[in-house]
Amino acid sequence: MFNARSAVIMLCALGWVLLTQGVASADGRSGKKQREPQAVSNSQLSEAIAVLEQTEAVLKGADHDYGGHRAATVKAVHHAIDQLKKALAYEGGQHESGQKGKGRRKANK
Repeated sequence: MFNARSAVIMLCALGWVLLTQGVASADGRSGKKQREPQAVSNSQLSEAIAVLEQTEAVLKGADHDYGGHRAATVKAVHHAIDQLKKALAYEGGQHESGQKGKGRRKANK
């Protein structure tokens, strides 16, 4: 059975995997990363969202607050889920509009 400690460990492991994923795919000869197919990237983000949603549920069900750290972690995990969902939505909109390599940022006022 999961507890808050195993959820944090799982979240750290996920972060490590996501961070090292790019390093492992770097082209050793040129020093530049090879771009992976967008479908693969999108699939990885979807998997990360699922893991984070499970982690969030486990943390919310914990019976100890750990001095407020559990609640802060739930908030951070929720924010991460929101950002990943926005990334997927942005990528979908970017391909539909034909834009490539340029972000759709709001103008600073």
